[in-house]
Amino acid sequence: MSEIVHNKLVRDNIPAIITANGDTPIWHTADEKERLQAALEKIVEEAKEVLESGGSIYEFADLEETRLKVYELLGYTEEMVEAARIEKAKERGGFLLNIILEKVITDD
Repeated sequence: MSEIVHNKLVRDNIPAIITANGDTPIWHTADEKERLQAALEKIVEEAKEVLESGGSIYEFADLEETRLKVYELLGYTEEMVEAARIEKAKERGGFLLNIILEKVITDD
């Protein structure tokens, strides 16, 4: 018998899938305090998986699902985030020019 510790937010059907595979999941429903932190950690995990996969559409789907959960927990709507995106793009630009900042030389 072995044990793999995850301590992370997972999709709703994962415990049932684990059970169907003959293993025993130990899990709990996140309390209010735990929810946001778990979702924020999950969004970072999913972003890393997008990077590691080279841009898999399925990893983007996981990232999107997590993004929507984080918005919900923070009380944001997609319209609110889009308005913030537009405002930031006006101030700092977008990513249209594909600029890679190599370094900054300062006069100190």
